[in-house]
This record gives sequence, structure tokens and C-alpha cells, in this order.
Amino acid sequence: MSSLNIISSQYQNKEWRLSNICNNKGQKDSSCEKYQREQVEIITKNKCNKTNGLRLNWRKNILDNNKNPMTTNKKIIIDGLDWTEDFDGIQEYNDFTLLYNFKFVSGSGGAQTRTIREVSHFIESQLKYLNANLNTKYIFINILDGNVSHERRGHFDYILNMDKYINCKNNCKIFDCYEFNNYFNEELNK
Repeated sequence: MSSLNIISSQYQNKEWRLSNICNNKGQKDSSCEKYQREQVEIITKNKCNKTNGLRLNWRKNILDNNKNPMTTNKKIIIDGLDWTEDFDGIQEYNDFTLLYNFKFVSGSGGAQTRTIREVSHFIESQLKYLNANLNTKYIFINILDGNVSHERRGHFDYILNMDKYINCKNNCKIFDCYEFNNYFNEELNK
């Protein structure tokens, strides 16, 4: 396992990503997610497994395994768009199940804006699920790295701090890897 290699997301521009994570100009490969998973494993000293299809249905407020929500046998599943993307990682910790969403958004442009918008919808789906399941043992942890994620943090905090989510927001976290390291060592790992 590599060593901890984290800095605040505000400094993680495209050049930083190219120098520290991968040398591909685009982010089409999974190197950023691998980097974030590795950092989480170093911080928590535990394996962060892939979930392989664990996702939320935002309309029904359920969390379930659904590997292929859009089609089956090349036929469209009519409610396929009700399902969010799947969670990127899972860990058991004390009495909680930590479910991770990894995103690394650097640079600027339409693709980055679309990613940020989709992440905001995913986070709101998490909060809606938590509101309907106040006694859950899940903690949703959104690791949002990259300078664009940092610049757009206010958009995510706006959703997290809505009055309607006051009773559940402690189980939905938004961090970059640097902040997650502090949270884990100061809050979860007491």
C-alpha cells in the first residue's frame, strides 16, 4: 500500500492530477477513484471494497443492489432513471456501514458542470433516504476531490444545510480526502 498523499482539493488542479494520479489528460479511466479508495484505506487502515451495484432509488427511498438498472436482456427498464449511480466503496466500522461516493473534478467546462450537478442530485437522494430511515446504521461519505469540487462546495453545503434535512445530516458527509482524514481521526476513530 502506498503512503498517504493528500492535500486540500483547492490545490488539485489538472496539472496536480497529471503529476500525482495519472498521466491521462481526460478522466475517463478509473485512476482518480483508485487514488481516492487507496487514500481511504490508508486513513482507515481497512479495505474499502467496491459495492458492485448498491444504489438508491430516489423515488421509492430504498437502498438496494441493482447492477443494471437501465436494461435487462437489451430491453429498457422503465424506472431505470429512478436509480442513482452505485456507491463506489463500502466499509464496516464499529456499528456503522460507511458507503462512499468518490468524485474527482478538476479543470473547467460543461462536463465538470454536469458531474457537479449529478453529484448534487446523488447527495440529495442520500439525504432523502436518511430522512425516511432516521435509525439507519449507514453513513454516506462523499469524497469530492479536485479544484472544481472545492470551488463548488457551497452548492453541496446548501443542500446539506436545508432545514428539511436537519435530523439526518449527521449521516451524510461531504469531504475531500484531506478533510476526511481529519474527520476520521478526530470523530470516528476516537
